[in-house]
Amino acid sequence: MSLLIFNLLLLAASLVVIIFSSDKLIDSSSKIARFYGVPVFIIGVSIIAFGTSAPELVVGIISSIQKANDLSFGNIVGSCINNVGLILPIAAFMITVIVDEKILKKEMVMLTLIEILLIVYSVNGSLSRYEGGILILVGILFIAYIVRGSQNPEQEYSDEDLKIEPKKLPLQFVTVIVSLLGLVFGGHFIVTSSTAVAEALGIANSAIGLTLIALGTTMPELVTTIAAARRKEDDIILGNIIGSNIFNILLVLGTAAFIHPIPISFKSESILSSLGTDLGIMFVLNMFLYFTMVKNRSVRWTGGIVLIAIYIFYMTKQIYFMMPH
Repeated sequence: MSLLIFNLLLLAASLVVIIFSSDKLIDSSSKIARFYGVPVFIIGVSIIAFGTSAPELVVGIISSIQKANDLSFGNIVGSCINNVGLILPIAAFMITVIVDEKILKKEMVMLTLIEILLIVYSVNGSLSRYEGGILILVGILFIAYIVRGSQNPEQEYSDEDLKIEPKKLPLQFVTVIVSLLGLVFGGHFIVTSSTAVAEALGIANSAIGLTLIALGTTMPELVTTIAAARRKEDDIILGNIIGSNIFNILLVLGTAAFIHPIPISFKSESILSSLGTDLGIMFVLNMFLYFTMVKNRSVRWTGGIVLIAIYIFYMTKQIYFMMPH
């Protein structure tokens, strides 16, 4: 029991390290990009969205190297569910999130097609290196699309905190390096401790990934979303959530599968406890969000209630099947 408590404490500490490191990585990389005149939209959608996905990426790479990447698959699916079913409703309870027409017609359609591609790839019970390579390639094309379609150098940050003096630039580079090291070491201990916890409790790695680790690694998205909601920055809220889900599926899962094929088990005593249901919940949340956007051109508190209700069902199901029977 003492070893289990130690691993739970190590898991909690590792999540704190990885969240703190991710926050510093986003902040410093944004300041560096701003210093060199990188357009605001690119920073907001690509750097922030990819930065908040950094914990998932580190967990995915390390778990693949250690051949425990069912943990990564559960983490990514769980993170996508958390982003839409928990984090976005929190923003919708704070403000009415106005939907830009471009996001509705492009990014949301892309995310929907990418989720369909993931489901198709998962049906045969694994994500192969070839399929991982395809996901990475699509991810690179997505980044190229963002860069090409977002050339607006006349935009400026309104946040004075993102403006830095030249003499402070080296410190930002040092912070980026230290933050990356924090992500690597934090990710390593997340994988080792969570695997030990799963073995001690007699539950699957994927279940740990879908719940505890997914909640922990989506904390950067939560912090960013709340901050954006307080400033009523709708595009950052949606760009961060949609962009993070796209990056998670394409680049994080793609990289994990490319390093080592990911086994995906759909077999269970109940369909409610299978990964197939988790993929289905992820897609149902996405489709409800899409139709809400089309109908209202916004995400309101009423839509947030439905999203969070689906999320509560999902979490209740996960906790129930994690318990010994």
